[in-house]
Parts: sequence; structure tokens; C-alpha cells
Amino acid sequence: MTGRINIILLISLCSLIATAQDKTTDSLKKLAATMPDDSAKAEVLLQISRSYFNISSEDAITYAADAKTLSEKIGYNKGVALAWKNIGIAHYFKGTHLEAIDAWQQSLMMYEKMQDKRRHSQHPRQPWGHLRKK
Repeated sequence: MTGRINIILLISLCSLIATAQDKTTDSLKKLAATMPDDSAKAEVLLQISRSYFNISSEDAITYAADAKTLSEKIGYNKGVALAWKNIGIAHYFKGTHLEAIDAWQQSLMMYEKMQDKRRHSQHPRQPWGHLRKK
């Protein structure tokens, strides 16, 4: 009996967390729609993208691509690099590993261009090195 109660409580907690995440994402979407095209909006789009990693890889890719396009338009190189990184992560979760590697390589090139050694060293290229194209 106690096991059933624990399972019911766990399911209830998970649904509350999912609802809270949906509300946060919805709020971010509304905020992004009202913002001017600047680096702050790119960061919000990236945050929306991250919120979809475990829910919808396609939505994560869409919002990251929007952030990349905006970042390229305004010359926000950090946003371009992060967008490529998010695209790679979403592809990894989706199971399209070659696309993930391609996106991460684009991200790495941007970090190298910016000479951002800290972010470059934190990049997810090493754990998945076995997936590289031959």
C-alpha cells in the first residue's frame, strides 16, 4: 500500500514540475516576442531552446536556429557559438549524432574565432569523440 502511495506522489510531483516548466517556457516565449532584436533576445531564445532538450528536440533546434540567425544578424558571436552548441545537443538527444558533431564543430570554430579558451575547453566534443566521421 505504501508503495502505491509513493508512486502516486511521484507521478503528481513529476506533473507539477512539467507544468511549472511549461509555464516558464511560455513566459519566455511571450517575452521574446516583445523584445527588440538584440543579444538579450538571443539569450532568451537560447534559454527556450534548452528548455526543450528533453521534451522536443525539433523545438530545441528551431529555437536555437532562430537564436543563431538573430545572433548572426546583430554580430553576436557568442550567441552564434551557443546556438550551434544547442543545435548539437538537441541532435544528440534526437539520435542524429553526425548532425550533432557537425553543429559542435561549427560551435568550436566560432569559439576559436573569438579566442574563448574557457568555453572552448568546456565544449562537449570529447565525450562523444567515438562518433566522429571517418
